[in-house]
Amino acid sequence: CGQSIPAAMGKFLLQPWASVVAFMLGVVQSTGRNLRGVIPSSPTSTFTLASNLRASNFEPYPDYRGNLVVTGAVELVQEGSGADARQVISFTLHGPDKACGTANVTGVDDACGIHIHVGKDCSDASMVGGHYWNQTAIAEDPWQIAKYSTVNNSATGHSLAITTGLTNAEVADCVLVVLDSSGSRIACSPMVVPVMANTDLSASTSSRVADQLVPVSTFLSTTRRRTDARLPMLQSRVPLLAGSAALLLAVLKVIER
Repeated sequence: CGQSIPAAMGKFLLQPWASVVAFMLGVVQSTGRNLRGVIPSSPTSTFTLASNLRASNFEPYPDYRGNLVVTGAVELVQEGSGADARQVISFTLHGPDKACGTANVTGVDDACGIHIHVGKDCSDASMVGGHYWNQTAIAEDPWQIAKYSTVNNSATGHSLAITTGLTNAEVADCVLVVLDSSGSRIACSPMVVPVMANTDLSASTSSRVADQLVPVSTFLSTTRRRTDARLPMLQSRVPLLAGSAALLLAVLKVIER
């Protein structure tokens, strides 16, 4: 009552938008608060692995001088949690030691083994370190049971459970080592995160599997680097968006009067 026709029409047309703008303003303000805390103190602090891990980029162990060349893939699925956490291993390896499965390796430490090591890089033998497990929760080395047997120059295993007391996230940036019948380290591979779902570990697809994987360290560093680069831009735009929304809301309130 008492308003001009244009003012009345403006109020009629714009009133619903006042609620929309108010909602948008709340979203922008909330986004600003969330952006301030988007980067964790450590790139792995919020990193969890919903998928399996794989080791498929095998190369000769740094100080290995033999003629064995190992290829293939090892898949690791996590089961359990806490001290009961375990890696369930399935693998298809080509070119490992032919003596594994026929030679008597009783009493030979690490003979024909497939083990996760504490190191994060296969390029330097001094950095690979020993077997990795939660030594606080588990006294004996659980990796001594992880062995392969070679048949027709290949070794295959399924669902071998190794209780390490560690999650897949905790072992994701470690390396996996293959050993011969004498207990010598012959091949090493970093862990990888599957980019595409593919559980076929056969010889015909091992090369395609490798093409679909990225090292965990690369995945984490690339993700953090991209986020670091974009965060300042996003944070700088939040105040501008909030200010614009607040100004528009004020104009709409004036028109409503």
